[in-house]
Amino acid sequence: MAMNRIVCRELREAQMEDKQAEIIASHIPDWSQFATKQDLAELKSDRMRWQWIQMGAIVAVLPALRFIPFA
Repeated sequence: MAMNRIVCRELREAQMEDKQAEIIASHIPDWSQFATKQDLAELKSDRMRWQWIQMGAIVAVLPALRFIPFA
């Protein structure tokens, strides 16, 4: 688990010993590393757009396969 460096720095500035500050900060997650609801909404819309593109390609390729002579 990565240490939350911002919390560690603030604890040191509050005159806490370095080792104690590092231990406490290592147990507090760095929330900037997690996705927000807005991030998830954007990923979902990107995925949906890509699925529509794939479906269009499949719809275009399937009828064209009739004209390809197979051995």
